[in-house]
Amino acid sequence: MFNQQLDADENQPQPSSDAGVWKIGDRAYYYFLSDSESSFVFFQSGNDNLIKLESDFLDSDGFRRVLGDI
Repeated sequence: MFNQQLDADENQPQPSSDAGVWKIGDRAYYYFLSDSESSFVFFQSGNDNLIKLESDFLDSDGFRRVLGDI
């Protein structure tokens, strides 16, 4: 019975995550995306401040659209 429970858990969708760097224009954006937790992007502003953009609903495309408008 224990093995049957393990097999059932293996068939459940696993949350995915991704991390890396996007180059948009002359800036680097460091992203950490997750299906199960908040996702965020860090980048350096024009006056050398570190900016963190965080969301629990934006996906990769959503973040890129927002960043393209900055």
